[in-house]
Amino acid sequence: MWMTMRSALISWRVLCCRSMTTEVLPRLTLFSKSGECSLCDQMKEELEPYLHKVQYQEVDINLEENEFWKNRYRYEIPVVHMNGKFLMKHRFDPVAMREALMRYACKTDKD
Repeated sequence: MWMTMRSALISWRVLCCRSMTTEVLPRLTLFSKSGECSLCDQMKEELEPYLHKVQYQEVDINLEENEFWKNRYRYEIPVVHMNGKFLMKHRFDPVAMREALMRYACKTDKD
């Protein structure tokens, strides 16, 4: 009986650990103007070390299909969202980035 309970516990731990390693990465969105924004170029460079930890998407607000974002962020770019929520604008904030990634990791561990 002890061996059966022990093997069940080990099996549960293996399943639990496997589910934690198959993580879903948070979605990071950069709103920018391609080719005409030096702050946007700088933001892209500073985001680069974090790109392996996120699903990265860049939105060029000058494209016709992004008119909503152009009206919203015309004078604010670059703007960064994580999972659809505002994270930072104008300049890269490494503290905000690390905190957002930690909050996301803690949230997914609890799910």
